Amino acid sequence: MSLAQGTRIGAYEVVGSLGAGGMGEVYRAHDTSLRRDVALKILPEAFANDPERRARFEREAHVLASLNHPNIAQVYGLEKAGEGSAAIRALVMELVEGQTLEELIRARFELRTSNVELLGWALPIARQIADALECAHETGVIHRDLKPANIKVRGDGTVKVLDFGLAKAMMGDANSGATTSAMTLTSPAQTQHGVILGTAAYMSPEQARGQPVDKRADLWAFGVVFFEMLTGRPLFPGETVTDVLAAVVTREPDWTALPADTPAAIRRLLRRCLDRDPSRRLRDAADARLDIEEAVRPPDDHAGEASPATIRPAASRRWPWLVVAAGALVVGATVGALMFAGPDTADAPFRSLNLTIPEASAPTVAISPDGRWVAVVSDRKIFVKGMDQPAWRELPGTAGAAHPLIFSPDSRLLAFPLGSSIRKIDLVGSRPQTICDRCIQPNSLRGGSWNQADVLLLGATADDAKLVGGLLRISAADGAMERVTTQDTARGENSHRYPTFLPDGRQFVFTVRRDNGEHEIRVGDLAGAPPRTVASGFSKTAYADGYLLFARDETLLAVRFDPTTGQASGDPVKVSEHVSQNLGTAHVSFGVSGEGTLVFGAAAATKGYGFFDRHGRKLADVTTRAGDGGGRLSSDGGRAAIAEIDPEKSSTDIYIIDLASGARSRLTSSPSWEQSPVWSPDAKRIAYRLGGAIYVQEIDGGKPQKVGDFVAGSIGFVHDWSPDGKYLLVTRSSIAGGELARLSLPDGRIEVIAPGHGQEGSNARLSADGRWVAYMSAETGSTEVHIRSFPDGRVTHRVTTAGGEAPVWSRDGKELFYRDAEGWVVACAVRISGSAIDTRPPERLFKPTIANTWGTGYQHDVDERGRFFIYRVGDDVASFANTLTVMLNWTKAIKR
Repeated sequence: MSLAQGTRIGAYEVVGSLGAGGMGEVYRAHDTSLRRDVALKILPEAFANDPERRARFEREAHVLASLNHPNIAQVYGLEKAGEGSAAIRALVMELVEGQTLEELIRARFELRTSNVELLGWALPIARQIADALECAHETGVIHRDLKPANIKVRGDGTVKVLDFGLAKAMMGDANSGATTSAMTLTSPAQTQHGVILGTAAYMSPEQARGQPVDKRADLWAFGVVFFEMLTGRPLFPGETVTDVLAAVVTREPDWTALPADTPAAIRRLLRRCLDRDPSRRLRDAADARLDIEEAVRPPDDHAGEASPATIRPAASRRWPWLVVAAGALVVGATVGALMFAGPDTADAPFRSLNLTIPEASAPTVAISPDGRWVAVVSDRKIFVKGMDQPAWRELPGTAGAAHPLIFSPDSRLLAFPLGSSIRKIDLVGSRPQTICDRCIQPNSLRGGSWNQADVLLLGATADDAKLVGGLLRISAADGAMERVTTQDTARGENSHRYPTFLPDGRQFVFTVRRDNGEHEIRVGDLAGAPPRTVASGFSKTAYADGYLLFARDETLLAVRFDPTTGQASGDPVKVSEHVSQNLGTAHVSFGVSGEGTLVFGAAAATKGYGFFDRHGRKLADVTTRAGDGGGRLSSDGGRAAIAEIDPEKSSTDIYIIDLASGARSRLTSSPSWEQSPVWSPDAKRIAYRLGGAIYVQEIDGGKPQKVGDFVAGSIGFVHDWSPDGKYLLVTRSSIAGGELARLSLPDGRIEVIAPGHGQEGSNARLSADGRWVAYMSAETGSTEVHIRSFPDGRVTHRVTTAGGEAPVWSRDGKELFYRDAEGWVVACAVRISGSAIDTRPPERLFKPTIANTWGTGYQHDVDERGRFFIYRVGDDVASFANTLTVMLNWTKAIKR
């Protein structure tokens, strides 16, 4: 069946033909609803008109649509046009531009590529194929028809495996190997498209014999494809299907055809993949991926094989063909040539460039040691950009990520915290791997560094006994953890943070923060030597190019530093002003490479609270200093309680602001952080969190009264005060997860309402009548908004299914406002009758640029007139865009 241009199938309009695919004709089509191009795979008529086979296919297609991986072409769904025998059924898939691997192999060997270039080209592709198989197999999906024609490589080097699982979807379950084999070879749909020989060439011996197959059949096919990439010829050539199948079942591969300098790890991998006995064959695609990664690591680059004192810089250990591999994966661009200048040399000039980050929110930024990659956490997702690439790319599986971002010494991997775990991800785009699970408290890390011996050094602020007390040393290989430094609480030290390894990989610099907000820089040693102070008055610091970089307020400074003696010398010199900084955590958004490149976030033009209408129009400003601990409106809407930062002591105090007159009064003044203020129902008292305890204070005077404690090993926040005055709604977040709880007044007893699912209770709010609580929860695997009865917590209702956070009730209880997954403030009508909850589809209102508060407090509230009270960035919430400044050969900017 041939479809003309303009033919519509559901919401899709055919643009043109993409040729024949193994399962039917393929067309390029335009999705008129989402305004994107897709691939439509038209199912053969004989198949589409068979009700039993069609139903089976639809069931399998739903499974395939659940696969979400950067190296797997996404299945979007099924569409139908027409009725009866004339009906057209199509599988809607991601449109993948680029050449097939079959075309690339042919072109590569026509050019007679050298062995070094061949390995540099083949290994990154093979690793991505293995990564795709790993994801699918973990989901229970087997490809069954893996071959070069079903693999595409985009212009940026990203591999996309096509037609995943369609063989099973078309033919049924392969518990009976004979069924699968017969249909693969004799299906009329496939015969007429001439793909029999191609399929047979990549078939495993058990498939060829008609025996049952499992994921090991895919691993055989992977080996065949990999072999062909390295040799340029089929594993078992033949003129007929019979010739090929006979060779598959009886012959050994010609191992002499492999390039002479093929790494031993790759030869071993191919032999394991191409073992005709399935019981002896490689069992998991993850092992294939690891073997390839082992092959691209030089012999002296293995964790634990060299002492930290003798480790050489990563750049000097790279194999020459790895540079070729990097080049093969990147499409050159003019902007890249301008941006990346390599190591600082006598002739290389200083240059400064600006980059717009993908999401408009205060970022955490890092740069790879080789200076080629920039990474940001923005809107709680990780984006990376090659200096020679034109666009940012979101790393899969990183939603919910927090700071810091930590590059591996070879610049290939990125470590980051996610909830209570620490994970690492390959920059090519594979799914994250867990280094350690439930090993940190959420949002507790303050900086980190990664040395050549695979040691992560992290700064952690936590109340758990095994974490508090200094810097943490964690093995990036197995997650083993131990404490490296011990903070002196008797001298007011409350955290050790922002460690950076020095060039020897053993010594490190780090920041010590005291209760009074003072900071000092020390040099420590993994060997256990006592740390020594080298400077004071600095917050976040990093070493590079003979300097210590540090921030003071929003100014980035540098002071000369000898990493051998551990001594600073001379006066600090200014590098740049207006650097993005979170005063409450002393976190400054900058990163520096070992190749002379510095990157930092630009400070926002303004920060503060304001009132906005339902369309995002600014109605009024509220004069405040920078706020980091939350802000709430009183029940009558006339006053605001805001946790503001005192820049002199780098901590927060709570202020009461009269919104009519602008008059300000200070409620608290401790040297630590008072956060998450909430009003009592009569607007005469404020409850707030201070350290590990909950306090209540009269706004007209009097001393704060402690009303409860968070349990040891947890970080807590106060979220609301029940209208009857009996309870405070609180959150406890720990290594074990988060808990939504109520604190009874006045006895201070805390009782859990919702058990730990990672983010229970973040920005939880009570309805006007106090009978319902809206809150965020990760119990479904993604952050969603839920409603739960209060105070018993027995009745639950899920409000969102595609992501949501920070719910706030309207004052009349008829609407729930929250931010959706794309940052829009939405309104959702809520109807409650008895214990029955009915929520209507949300209406998008506006998309503000919310200031980054690191999850410590509220970013918005709603008054009785329906005005939104928002802590925002920029003069215009709708137009602010954050930027990064990149300085190439930055030391020349301060030597001039």
